[in-house]
Amino acid sequence: MSAFIRTVDGEYVALAHVRRAVQCHTKEPRLQLLDNEERSLGVVDPDDWDRAIGDVVPDARGSVAVMFSVCSQGRPTEADLQVERVPILAWRIDGNDATPIFAEVPPSDAFWMIEYPDGKLCSPNDSIYASLDDAKADELARAQAEWDRKHEAKQAAD
Repeated sequence: MSAFIRTVDGEYVALAHVRRAVQCHTKEPRLQLLDNEERSLGVVDPDDWDRAIGDVVPDARGSVAVMFSVCSQGRPTEADLQVERVPILAWRIDGNDATPIFAEVPPSDAFWMIEYPDGKLCSPNDSIYASLDDAKADELARAQAEWDRKHEAKQAAD
């Protein structure tokens, strides 16, 4: 199976064709991908490159993440908070960090936490919650605070 990376121009490059990546001298951090003859294959974001070439380790113990998303037209309520348990297929290893890989890409507004076998949950910023109810309450408070901030900024602009 071939692995591909998407360039900043929206094109896809087969990683098997990339001989090396060199830093571009541009305002934004970018890497230029070169083939065996030093021809440019495209330009990518360094974070995308790191993700593409990072080690991936299959999940061996059946880990589960809890995915939170808020679907609301107004200020979020508990009824607007959607919670779904999703299996973790593998882990992308980047230095001392491990990021879960899911079967489907989570929605951009989704927030996930790792569920431990004892029912505790751990967020990406290493906050530990004793239960799903505690995590839901915190996630709802975060969503409400974000809505309040955006709503206040909009009112101030009007």
